[in-house]
Amino acid sequence: MTRPTEMRTPAEIAAKNAAYRAANKDKIAATESAYRAANKAKKAAYGVAYCAANKDKIAARFAARYAANKDKYAARYAAYCAANKDKIKAKDAAYRVANKDKMNAKGAARYAAESMNLTDAYVRGSIARQSCIPRKDIPAELIEVKRLHLRIKRTLKGV
Repeated sequence: MTRPTEMRTPAEIAAKNAAYRAANKDKIAATESAYRAANKAKKAAYGVAYCAANKDKIAARFAARYAANKDKYAARYAAYCAANKDKIKAKDAAYRVANKDKMNAKGAARYAAESMNLTDAYVRGSIARQSCIPRKDIPAELIEVKRLHLRIKRTLKGV
């Protein structure tokens, strides 16, 4: 015996709704699909408006999801890169050609920072330019000695 709707408890209503959804999954999916197809522009406009109004909330949700699944995202990106090496290489080359000035400025800034900080790469290049030793064969001890030498020269010059 069923009671009238107004006398059912919220738990009974939820159970009945869950049972209906489980029994009519295909019917519900078809109805939702038809609605989405008929109201595509309306749904898109709603999505754009929602994203514009909730940018910070969406960004925070993504940041939390990314922080919790860093390994998963890294693996996905590595798999994409492995599967699309040629595509990525072509896109990178096209970007470099289209933005030659930007790339030159970026390289100059990196080189200036390396020379100012006397990084291993800068010192190794300095040694390789002045000798016939390949960069990969230069030992760490020689890099440290050359770094000290460059610091002394800079101090004497007053740079």
